[in-house]
Amino acid sequence: MTDSHQKKDTAQDQDHGPFTLLVEHYPWLFVLMGVLLVVATLILGWVDVSLMKQQIHDRETARLEDAADGVTAQINDTVSDVLFLKYVAQTALVRDQSGALAFNYEPLLRHFLDFSRVNTRYDQIRILSLTGQEVIRVNSAKGISRAVPPHELQDKSSRYYFQYSKLLKNNGLFFSPVDFNVEFGGIEVPFKPVFRLIVPIVGKNGTRAGYLAVNVFASEIYKEISARSGNYLGELCMLNDKGDWLYGAGHSHQWMAHAQDPGKSHQTFAQQYPEVWEHIQDRKAGHFIGADAFITFQTIDPRKDILMQLEKVATARNIEVLGVKGHQHRWYLLSVLSENEENSLLRKVHRSYVLAVIMVIVIVGIASLVTAQVNRKRIAFRERLRDSNKVLQDTLDTLNTRVAATERLANFMDSLRVVEHEHQVFEHIPKIAKDLFPGTSGCVHLLNPSSQLFECVSVWGEEKCQQDLYEKDSCRAIQSGSPYVVSRLATPSGICSHFQRAPKYGYICLPLIASGETLGGVTIELSPRTEQMSDLELQRYIDEVRIRFTIVARHTALTVSNLRMADSLREQAIRDPLTGLFNRRHMEASLIREFSRAQRHGDPLGIMLLDVDHFKFFNDTYGHELGDEVLRKLGETLRTFCRREDIACRFGGEEFVLILPGASLDATARRAEELRGLVEHRMHVRSANQRLQVKISIGVSGYPCCAHDEEHLIATADAALYEAKQNGRNRVEIAVSVAEAEEEE
Repeated sequence: MTDSHQKKDTAQDQDHGPFTLLVEHYPWLFVLMGVLLVVATLILGWVDVSLMKQQIHDRETARLEDAADGVTAQINDTVSDVLFLKYVAQTALVRDQSGALAFNYEPLLRHFLDFSRVNTRYDQIRILSLTGQEVIRVNSAKGISRAVPPHELQDKSSRYYFQYSKLLKNNGLFFSPVDFNVEFGGIEVPFKPVFRLIVPIVGKNGTRAGYLAVNVFASEIYKEISARSGNYLGELCMLNDKGDWLYGAGHSHQWMAHAQDPGKSHQTFAQQYPEVWEHIQDRKAGHFIGADAFITFQTIDPRKDILMQLEKVATARNIEVLGVKGHQHRWYLLSVLSENEENSLLRKVHRSYVLAVIMVIVIVGIASLVTAQVNRKRIAFRERLRDSNKVLQDTLDTLNTRVAATERLANFMDSLRVVEHEHQVFEHIPKIAKDLFPGTSGCVHLLNPSSQLFECVSVWGEEKCQQDLYEKDSCRAIQSGSPYVVSRLATPSGICSHFQRAPKYGYICLPLIASGETLGGVTIELSPRTEQMSDLELQRYIDEVRIRFTIVARHTALTVSNLRMADSLREQAIRDPLTGLFNRRHMEASLIREFSRAQRHGDPLGIMLLDVDHFKFFNDTYGHELGDEVLRKLGETLRTFCRREDIACRFGGEEFVLILPGASLDATARRAEELRGLVEHRMHVRSANQRLQVKISIGVSGYPCCAHDEEHLIATADAALYEAKQNGRNRVEIAVSVAEAEEEE
């Protein structure tokens, strides 16, 4: 048994030998594996760092080349625009009475205004005379173009750019540096950097007539650079050939600080970073590692680009691009990647952190699973209970809000039932809008039938973003006849054009429609609190606004339509349909009212009774249609002749009455003679090829000299008219005064 046991023990030693060996040597294996892992990580890190640096260089170089291409494209477009404006100006040249070249002012100004409205990159477009005096100037500010009145035009003969423009050849172009408007001892506020392009304007015979000067917003170049920046870490800046900041990414490096705070003295880029400036001067492009940053740069030569553009489009010789003496007219684009940002990129290549992160994730994951298993049911139950309470509370709040809104809408509809005038309708809208949805702003526009424009009649809220007048095509709701909703301003192209500036939040447009006729429109700008709403909350909010304001819009439109219909019926009841003048019923009521007013205040009252001479001849000879034409034209003449307080009426047939409150008998007689002469010399009708003259006879009477009551006033005027007919027609006769009538009796 001893031998067998010894064999068994030996076999067991043989079976466990490798495991025992592994356990004994495991620390050394771990050390060896750790060393190998460190070496592999270092090699991989060195390779990745090299690749990352090359990628940074390639990416920043491509970024600057793209930005430079964008700037060059902007310059080329600007040169094309200047050549086009030069052509427009040259085609507007005319000869004055002395034979000298001059500009056809009105059409040229219209061309400049139309061009400026479409091309907002231009600050100013001006025509300078040969002496430097402005002839035409169009300014652009915030997208609005304006022609400068002649009395505001300035003498630019002392400006440096005009002095250089006089040196230009006829096919030349002057290109200025970026100008911060420091010619008068200070920088213009608000900050508005520009560069200028000037070309001569030449007549057909080669005679120079003046200069076209265009100021271009440098901010458009900066926008082009910013738009092409992308999601890069490197800060992008732009310098001129003197080392001044033109564009920068932040205030921390005092970029653009000299423009934002002109009262202080700030260092230029060349003064602040002399080693960088020395390295990039007179070099086209490249990259290098500075004291604390990785820098990539690209040079833009706008004068060279402009010359190439001119050579492409010009057909004449002697092309030149003139710049300011002492300026190379170069722009430098720089991408500055700080050492910290570079390290943050390179730090990602260290793979040694991956194992630790994975281990932490595993440990945290296991702990999370254990904790989640214990608390899952309890947390789920609490979440369900909280959600149920929230739903119940939201439902209760919504119900209370709707009940209150229904009461306010009912009060609003009751208030519309008692209004008597159209303007009173729109006095109620701001209150109902603020009651239903606090924080909203808005405007109500009503269609003006005469101008076919929608005019603002009611406004509410903190800020008004809409125009006072706009056309039908400006509002999409009015175009379609249905509500138009913009929930968020993520798509500016979908905004109605009746906004004078874009609203800060979403908005709703509703048409005012009654009986199939569009009367106007309502625009509601949503509350600022919509910014914090989720998409679902925002949609519910918009639905409530749209439904409630639709009720307001419908009742408003219906009320306005009913008031207009009532006004139309009232007007038809007091107007003569043929002449458009007041009818006899209105005349009698007006005469009683004006006579009573004259008696109370002791004022005179004049009256004319006039009749068309030989009216029966017109009807019998040329027909009733021509007779009606005579009456219509006489009605138009009376409407233009009358003062605002005068009352012109058709008395009956071809007889008309004109009541003149406050007019004495002499004044009434003078005005009657003016009216008679006006009809005789200016009022004619045509029958076939005949031109027929119309004449009238007028009887004049007045209170208190000729009558004591309104009936006697009409009777004395009628007697005077009869006297005018008997004395040969086409004349004015004045009624006999009361004193004379009593003497005759």
